[in-house]
Amino acid sequence: MKLLSVLIRLLLLPVSLLYGLVTEIRNLLFHLKWLPVYHSKLAVISVGNLTAGGTGKTPFTIWLAGQLANEYQVAVVSRGYHRKSKGLKVVANRGQILASPEEVGDEPFLIARKLKNVTVLVAEKRKQALQWLEQNRAAQVVILDDGFQHRHVHRDVEIILFKRAWQFYFNFMLPTGSWREFPWHIRRAHFVVLPEKQQLPFIRPQNQFQVKARSQMLVDCYFKPIKALQEMKGEPVAVFAGIAQPGLFFKQLNDLELKVARSFSFKDHHHFSKKDIEKMFDVCRQEKIKYLLCTEKDLVKVCNLLQEESSGKMEEVTLAAVDYYWQVLDGERLVSQIKKAIDKKLKKYYINDSI
Repeated sequence: MKLLSVLIRLLLLPVSLLYGLVTEIRNLLFHLKWLPVYHSKLAVISVGNLTAGGTGKTPFTIWLAGQLANEYQVAVVSRGYHRKSKGLKVVANRGQILASPEEVGDEPFLIARKLKNVTVLVAEKRKQALQWLEQNRAAQVVILDDGFQHRHVHRDVEIILFKRAWQFYFNFMLPTGSWREFPWHIRRAHFVVLPEKQQLPFIRPQNQFQVKARSQMLVDCYFKPIKALQEMKGEPVAVFAGIAQPGLFFKQLNDLELKVARSFSFKDHHHFSKKDIEKMFDVCRQEKIKYLLCTEKDLVKVCNLLQEESSGKMEEVTLAAVDYYWQVLDGERLVSQIKKAIDKKLKKYYINDSI
């Protein structure tokens, strides 16, 4: 299998080179200002990455929006991958949820559920979302979720995340590797976020921040705690995930000393069917497994699907998600630097007291 994988990557190399050339030309056109860039009056922060696949953008966006929402009116704008709608869609207006996860995508819906006083929008064209926020005076600060490659909007703060530091080195352009653009474009970033104890030697240390994933509770469909993970040690559980790297989620549960008796993997942003859910519940009942666990973004889709069973209980099996959150080491310093950029932008346009 490894040999086959190497052969496939070699065959895809010309495609990767062509893709890399296209991205380089595109970036050059932006650098020369030959492609249009929208400059918003709002303070714009981009959270993105250089590589395809999960790097933790959503939990970081939730953490950052929560930190800033104490002082500013915050909005989050996402593309809304694998959603069933098109164009601009308001997911939540200052905490009031106005759409389903199928309409807007699992990640924007999760952000809306976890952030009670934040406006969340999805739009293929981020400029359209920013204009809506300006016209409706709905935000002072906008966080672009997965915005690094979306250069048609000017950003005041650029943040890049890496799942592992080695992704920067031992890699290549899509589809041979996972780079979405060549790594030297990291120079556009103001801050780089990596896992704990990892660094990139060519980036100034003061511009690098480390994060640790934390989890303490299982939560139900309403994101209310139902049981501490500490109490689950040794408990046989079934788990499922429709994320970029489900194996990592399963490993994290093992590291928490949960006994993963059965696991079910689905593709990223999978649209669950009732048949999917019934099959997993059947397995749990047959094997006398009391808990069926998943990620939070999978939970919002499954609970919406179950409707009348939205309490999370279905024939003696409890459906729950692991409540993961990020602890950003030296996070106060990062937030302080971001606030300086926000205040500078808002002062420039005299709108800091307008909302």
